[in-house]
This record gives sequence, C-alpha cells and structure tokens, in this order.
Amino acid sequence: MWADEEWGAKNGRAVLLLFTLIVFAHVLPASPNCLISRNY
Repeated sequence: MWADEEWGAKNGRAVLLLFTLIVFAHVLPASPNCLISRNY
C-alpha cells in the first residue's frame, strides 16, 4: 500500500512535469509571435 502511494506520487509529479512542458512548448513559441504582432 505504501509503495503504491509512493508510485502514485511519482506518477502525479511526472504528469505535472509533462503538462508543464507541454504548456511551455505552446507558450514560448507563441510569445515572440504575439510581440511581433503587436509591433506591426
């Protein structure tokens, strides 16, 4: 039971990290485009 909870915590952390990377992947390329769009 304890090992299963530990795995759940690690899995949750991995999913959170993956979600953060996906969000950054979308936000970082979009940021320069938004800045360029505002300038023009």
